[in-house]
Amino acid sequence: MFHLGHDATPPKLFYIPRFPRLAEDNIRKGFLEDGQYEKLLESCPELWFQALVEAGCTYGWRVSELLRLKVNQIDLEHKVIRLHPGTTKNKDGREVTMTQSVHDLFVLCVEGKSPEIIYLLDQAGRK
Repeated sequence: MFHLGHDATPPKLFYIPRFPRLAEDNIRKGFLEDGQYEKLLESCPELWFQALVEAGCTYGWRVSELLRLKVNQIDLEHKVIRLHPGTTKNKDGREVTMTQSVHDLFVLCVEGKSPEIIYLLDQAGRK
């Protein structure tokens, strides 16, 4: 907007203020193409891994955010996933509505697990 005001005829302002830029840290890179996604799912038939890949591709969340998901953050009835404040990179919480494919996988992942302590995507397959 400052540039538009500066470039207007007659100019609406005579100098453009400088603003400090925040350094980008830990930016996301390396997104999956469709073919890579399918190969990845085919190569690992384990339920927790399929749920991890599906949720990661659907929401663009970091692997660390998904691996720290606990059962009590999943609301299957309302199809909602909650990332609590303080558990994300920017410390803000997030809430998303599950797609049907994520919901179907998470239903299987939640089955028989305690809501407080157990991680949803438990690689060891513990209940």
